[in-house]
Amino acid sequence: MKRLLLIGLVLSVLISCKSEEEKEQKALVKAYEETGKAIVKASFESMSGHLKAAMEAGGPSNAIQYCNVNAVPLTDSLAKKFNVKIKRSSHILRNQKNAPDALEEYMIDLYQDLKKMKKPMEPKGILAESGDVRFFAPIMVKEQCLKCHGTVGKEVSDDTYAIIEIKYPEDQAIGYAEGDFRGIWSINFGSYEELKAKEELSE
Repeated sequence: MKRLLLIGLVLSVLISCKSEEEKEQKALVKAYEETGKAIVKASFESMSGHLKAAMEAGGPSNAIQYCNVNAVPLTDSLAKKFNVKIKRSSHILRNQKNAPDALEEYMIDLYQDLKKMKKPMEPKGILAESGDVRFFAPIMVKEQCLKCHGTVGKEVSDDTYAIIEIKYPEDQAIGYAEGDFRGIWSINFGSYEELKAKEELSE
């Protein structure tokens, strides 16, 4: 009887510890989820601002050439500023360097399913199996995107598409309509344990 009580006590303590650990994990991931939203907002505003300037300076053709040369370096500079890894990925790629990893592919599939079911496509913080805290947010096609991602011969001129084919020989990212799901923002904050230690030191 005493042995059973002891086993029960040990199990109770273990369950309690695990429950407390899960609460801590959820709280930290939630905090970085809010940070992720702010980073995505700042990154979108920076990138769209640069693209708008390029578009005004020389139309869609100039914007494509700007994006081809500057999109990755601009993302890298923003990642350095926020001390994270920032990536844009999709199931339909223009730049093959943005191909999704396994978790990004899972999130892309999830957002596609939510879109089909007409359910909210909310940004999401996740504690990955790798131990990293990651954040994802959907990218939706806006009207201004159609000049480079719309239908060829309609929103995308033949001249513009000719440049797309030169700059992105493996391009698939055309034929979109406003409101379509384009892909995801993917942010990696790094190791949960390191982030947790950092938070504890700041308290």
